[in-house]
This record gives sequence, C-alpha cells and structure tokens, in this order.
Amino acid sequence: MIKKLNLYFSIWVLFLVLIVFKFEIIYNGIKLLLFLLWGIITNPSNTFGQLDLLTLDELSSIILLFIIPILIFGINYKYQLFNRKIEISYLLFLFLVFLTLFAPLITDFHPNSQPDIRATRFLKPLSAIFVIHLLPNENESDFQRIKNESVKYSIIPNKIFANKILNEDDNYLYYAQLNKEKRIEKSKTLISDKHSVITKKYFIFGTDELGRDVFARVIYGARITFFIASTTVFLSLSIGLILGFLASYLGGYFDLVLSRFTDIFLTIPSIFFVIMILAFWGNSILAVILVLSLTGWMSLFKVVKGEVASIVQKDFFITSKKIGFPLRILLLKEVLPAIIPQIVIASVFQFSNVILAESSLSYLGLGVGLNSPSWGNMILSGQKYMSSGEWLIIIPAMFLILSILAINDFGEKLKQKMNPWIRND
Repeated sequence: MIKKLNLYFSIWVLFLVLIVFKFEIIYNGIKLLLFLLWGIITNPSNTFGQLDLLTLDELSSIILLFIIPILIFGINYKYQLFNRKIEISYLLFLFLVFLTLFAPLITDFHPNSQPDIRATRFLKPLSAIFVIHLLPNENESDFQRIKNESVKYSIIPNKIFANKILNEDDNYLYYAQLNKEKRIEKSKTLISDKHSVITKKYFIFGTDELGRDVFARVIYGARITFFIASTTVFLSLSIGLILGFLASYLGGYFDLVLSRFTDIFLTIPSIFFVIMILAFWGNSILAVILVLSLTGWMSLFKVVKGEVASIVQKDFFITSKKIGFPLRILLLKEVLPAIIPQIVIASVFQFSNVILAESSLSYLGLGVGLNSPSWGNMILSGQKYMSSGEWLIIIPAMFLILSILAINDFGEKLKQKMNPWIRND
C-alpha cells in the first residue's frame, strides 16, 4: 500500500492532517500574525516590545505553512521532482522533518511547561485531564490576549488543570487535584450558559515526573536534534571539503601532516575527545555543535581527499589549472560538481551519526543540558522511573531508533540511485 503512494501525495496528506487536527491553533496563529502586522503599522514601538523568541517561532511556523506548499507545488509543476514512489524510510524521514518545521503548531504545550504538577504528574499515555478556563487579565491588550492563546509558554496563563470536577453551585466551582479538593470562585472563570467553561485535554504520550507533556518534549527534542545534526554536518562538510581539496591539490608535507593527523584521531573513538572537551566547555547547544563538528570532519576529509586525488589527474582539471584558474574557481567549478554524489551520501550517514552522538552525550549528562528537551536526556530522566513510568524511556527511544534507521536506509537508497553499479555488487 505504501509503495503505491508518491512523495507529492504524502506531503499534501501531512499538510491536510495538520490543518484539520490543529485548526484552532493555526487560526489563532493567523490572527496573531494579522494583529502583529496591524500593530507594526499603527504602533510599531509597542508591538516590537511585545515580541519574543517564542512568538517569532510561532509566527515563522504559520508563514512556512503557507510558503512551503506553494514552493512544493511550483517545483513539482516545473520539474516533477516529487512525483516518485515513496518508501517507508522516505515517509519516516519526511514525517520527522515535518515535525521539526511545525513543532509550535503540532504541540499544545511548551516542552518545559509544568501545568499544576499535582494534577498532571505521571499521567499515562492517552490520559485525559480537565481544564478550567479563567478570565483573562483586564489590563491585557488584544495582541497580548491573542498571543497568550496562540503561543506556548512555560507558564500557562488563565488555566487550571484538575483530575476531577466535583461540583458547581452559584458561587463556587469545586474540583480535585490528585486527592486534594479545591474550589474557585465562578466569577474568576469563563462562563457559558451559567456554567464555568471546562474542557478536556488528552496527553497522547502521557506526562513525566514534573507534569510536562512527553509529546511536546519528543517533538521539540526532534527539532533540537535535527538542528544540531544539520549544523554539525554543514560545518564538518565545509572543513573536510576545504582541507581535503587542499591536501590533494598541494600535496607534499601539507598532505602528509593532515593525513597522519586524521589517521591518528580516527583510530581513537571520538567520544573520548568530545567528553573531555565538553567537561571544560560546559553544556550548551553551541558547545555540542562545535565539538561534534571539530571531531566529525575527519571522515569527510578522507572521502573528499580520495575523490579529489583522482580528479586532479584528469585532463580537464590539468587544463583548467594551466589556464590559470584560481583555487576557488577550481574547487567550485571543477571539483565540487564531480564529487557531489559522494559528498551527499557521506553527509546523510554523518547526519545519523551526529544524531546518535548527540543523544549519547545527552544521556551521559554532557549534551544540551536539562533545560532543553533532547531524546538523550529524556531517556536519562526516565530511567529512574522504569517501573512506574516506562513510557518515559520507551517513547523517546523509539523515536531515536526509528530516526536513525530511516536516515540510514534513506542513505542506502540514495547511494544505490547515485551509484547504480552498486546494485549488482
């Protein structure tokens, strides 16, 4: 069944599912965007003062929701790029990229929000909880009110989470959080048909020991992991490409020193160097990216050096060199187009290696830190509760395993298509 689907159809299905199931969030996001544009026109100084990174993240996802389908339609209409059969690995990889781009629209909570920890702590997957909606602050502007409805903050305003709704009279609403009974004046809650507005919220993947939504943390963990992997691969590729070209082009002692240097470090597992450096630099996303880039360029250097070594002996390269083309032109115009297939394949496998390395570092407590959700530190936190909260380990571990398997299989399929003779090996 899956093999009969094509990539173009699958992309539109994902967008349709997002719009149908997250229509309210998307609608609030569009209202927020319109209010922002109007505020910039009428009162720019006050509007810019109310912006923050989370608001910009939400707005960027709304904008991408309109731009990406238009780009995909235009590219496919002109080049038929997406009219090809899709396999399970492609579908999983596409799904993970989709989660990464639209995380603010897909999730209902900030990954670090702790809504009434007494009521939400250790909820099992598919558990439901009651949400009591409070009146908004009278001093809030329309823009601030819509921003609170749309943007996910770590502190959730104007909502109370309860395990049970006990009773309701003319003056009070009675509810329970775990085994503790509480009450709140009805005048402080939103009223509809003389009753307080109460909705139900389902936690698809449950909650952790601090009442945080595991679904939101897994989705944002995918975003952080993919950002680290993409940036690391780009930096590693840039270093490996430049040094590999120079080593083959210049030769001599420069090639000898670089080759012996990489041989020495490739014989020793890089994880030891990474742990040693991060122990001094501390935990941060930037530190993880820099360390993995500095230790990941060597394998790409070997690939580039081997390919360039054969190219510099070709007639077209010797001719270009004798004409007097500068090094930059030789690299970009002569070498790079010839080695793109090998670079792309090596980068895909490097991508999965970085995901595994980042998760391993986070599990060891040397990754992005506990304030940023990561599959590795989610597994680390969840191992304390294996008997009472097994989903805290199983869910992030499954996402990690499926991601690595999908990317590696995608790399194998890509290698076969770019090098057709491999199929006969």
